[in-house]
Amino acid sequence: MPVEDDLPPNWGERANGPLCDAFFVSMKKARKRQWVGECCAGLPVLAILVTSPEFQGRGVGRLLCNEGLQIADREKLPAWLEASARGRRLYQKLGFEDVANIVIDLGK
Repeated sequence: MPVEDDLPPNWGERANGPLCDAFFVSMKKARKRQWVGECCAGLPVLAILVTSPEFQGRGVGRLLCNEGLQIADREKLPAWLEASARGRRLYQKLGFEDVANIVIDLGK
């Protein structure tokens, strides 16, 4: 089944549906490319870890990420995450490495 089949039929009336489709399909395709030949069922994906601006720089993001990493370690599974440019530095400090860069044209 193609990853596009996993998309919700409607993102909501205020959402930019084509942008949401492009973003989430790109993420799913990147995961599939990376984990070809691997058992990815049950693979922890540290998805959409967000810290409110007033709490950024206080270690909250690190705590959130470490919680997911502890679960992955306990289950002896690799972990995967998708990061924005702003979050990239934190994840690199935690040992994550870039495997793909996905650029979404927000002008469309």
